[in-house]
Amino acid sequence: MLRREEYTGIIQRYGDGFVLRRFYVLTTRRKETDYVPVKAILETRRMIMDKHLNPLACYEHDDRQGSVAPCWNPKLVTDGYGYPPTPRIKCFEYAVMYTANIREVMSGKNKWLAKLGEKGSLFLPGEGEEIYPVETLKKMKANAFLEYVERAGLIKLARQIFNYGKTEELNTSAGRMTDLLNVTGNSIARMKRGNIGYYGLKALRYAEQHDEMLGDEALKLIDDKEINIQPLQLDRTGLTLQKAVLYINKMAMRSRRTFGQMNTRYRDYLDLAQERGMDLHDDIVRRSSKVDELHDRWSEEKQKAKDAKREKAVDRKYKRIAQDLSINKGHFHYEAKGFCIVVPEKASDLVREGRILHHCVGASDRYMKKMTERESFILFLRREHQQESPYYTLECTWEGRILQAYSEYDRKPDYEVIGPWLQRFTRAIQKKIAKENTQKLMQEAI
Repeated sequence: MLRREEYTGIIQRYGDGFVLRRFYVLTTRRKETDYVPVKAILETRRMIMDKHLNPLACYEHDDRQGSVAPCWNPKLVTDGYGYPPTPRIKCFEYAVMYTANIREVMSGKNKWLAKLGEKGSLFLPGEGEEIYPVETLKKMKANAFLEYVERAGLIKLARQIFNYGKTEELNTSAGRMTDLLNVTGNSIARMKRGNIGYYGLKALRYAEQHDEMLGDEALKLIDDKEINIQPLQLDRTGLTLQKAVLYINKMAMRSRRTFGQMNTRYRDYLDLAQERGMDLHDDIVRRSSKVDELHDRWSEEKQKAKDAKREKAVDRKYKRIAQDLSINKGHFHYEAKGFCIVVPEKASDLVREGRILHHCVGASDRYMKKMTERESFILFLRREHQQESPYYTLECTWEGRILQAYSEYDRKPDYEVIGPWLQRFTRAIQKKIAKENTQKLMQEAI
């Protein structure tokens, strides 16, 4: 024997409002009857709603043993915080829905919303899939034109509008499909043939408004990849929608990026080209085959110019770092066991250090200001045989106490070696200070 259990619902007019009835449906198929389906149907719940589909009361079936007729008990659900119980949308629970005539039911022209066994609406959950009926009905009531869209064969568009509320630029009170979607009948026919949805609709509308040709390949690409027209830089480049989409998609496939990633990169490329005074309406520029190469080269040149400008600015602003070089160099000098301390010669050294090691030193003026005011000092820990290669950046006090010690990306590689080395460095600075203080006292005594 084969069994299938599901719940379905029927909605009926009830005074000025509606009553939603929930049924348990058991379908059995037996070998001895050649697997002909036999349905057993039991009504389990009723929800009474006002004309706006707001729940007023909910009743649950209670088939008490020995009772002559089924008993219906109120089903009240609290809000979870101890307040008086009230019926809620979800207390009707899940059900399978088949909606063939929503407009007629909502207008009062037809008593039944659905009959068991009818084919489900294609833009609603599929047959056998359970949903919250009241929430679905509210959506349908608010967007009754969806039935019109679905019956016109625009299944994908209807589903997108129902699921995501994409009603922008739609004249929902229109009586004709062309007025509703604001496109010609020819575009609607193309949407039906290609199962085109919301993004394809916007593309067709744009093509009509700008008197452009939009082929099936470009249209399908726009709809499948859900491409928004606005970020395509059409006004800046003068490209048609079709040329822009096919070009960006070609570049995306070549560079193994998504369309969205390539479009962002293309926009940045155009920004860089414009900054260089290039004509964005020239095909050599707007449809270059070297977008990636030029983008990277121009970006690097721009960043280098920006870095050089910042380095000059901080060197001018924090001159004392260079002025104190000899003092700091003599005080913090330390070499031992393959490592050494390098004192930055000027403020721009901090900028370069932070850029190479990808940490916060040099990203702002914070540490330069501290060093200028001698509140703390930035030092570079290097390997003795690689003194030009950044390894660790240190922040310490004049007494040699380490406040921070980080390498690339704020990591601490080889710290089992570096940690003890820094402790020896601190002790060495403290001994140096003690020795200097002793010598000073002796000189004062003389």
